[in-house]
Amino acid sequence: MDSTAPWCKQDLFFLDDALRRGSSFAEVAGFLCRHEGEVREKAKELEIPGVRGSNPSKDRPSSAQVLPG
Repeated sequence: MDSTAPWCKQDLFFLDDALRRGSSFAEVAGFLCRHEGEVREKAKELEIPGVRGSNPSKDRPSSAQVLPG
């Protein structure tokens, strides 16, 4: 894995799309041939909804928020 490679537009699109569709960081990292931590950091940097540290108002609701209680 080459974690020094720059992020191309296609990889950024895949990162955003895959995480929004529910793929795990590990799955995305494997597909992109990057380290999981690198994928997490980029997702946080891009404020992708559902990623810790991103804009909370845009985050996906947790299961506790969705399920009736």
